[in-house]
Amino acid sequence: MGISPMDDFDDWAPLLTYKSTQKLFLTDLPEVDNDFDDLPPLDDFKKESEEEDQEHKQLLQLVPSSSTIKNKKSELEYDEIKKHFHLPITEAASKMNIGLTLLKRRCRELSIKRWPHRKIKSLHLLIQTLKETGLDNEVEMLEEEINMLKQVPETEITQETKKLRQAYFKANYKRRKLLASNSS
Repeated sequence: MGISPMDDFDDWAPLLTYKSTQKLFLTDLPEVDNDFDDLPPLDDFKKESEEEDQEHKQLLQLVPSSSTIKNKKSELEYDEIKKHFHLPITEAASKMNIGLTLLKRRCRELSIKRWPHRKIKSLHLLIQTLKETGLDNEVEMLEEEINMLKQVPETEITQETKKLRQAYFKANYKRRKLLASNSS
């Protein structure tokens, strides 16, 4: 009975005996040369694997692991964060080479509920206009307030500062309105 590879395996598998399969496979195998002198020395393989291990370690150092991120997070202290309060939070995160989410999480841990950039920016703008008008006492008060915001970002702006800012905005609005009516 001839067996062709096209036949279904279930049909011809029971016909094979151990000896027939042994003959079949042994005759198909090429003869092996047992001369191992052609192989390179084992030391060469060890050197190659050590070099590959070194390359692998270097690549792993480039990719931050979760423990590296945790270390960055724990190393991120309040003093480092407050240096960037004058920037928007996204810019601050990129300057510190960390993700925005990580910065926000660390801020929450340090009890910084809101990023103080806009308050500080508003006070800086007010300081610039007051310097132009020559109100030095108010400028000093506002600079102290900025320092307080940098120390404790949750600090509310004082009533005096709010009134000063409101007066500035009101005067600026009237000036723009007057300029618009004159140009028409």
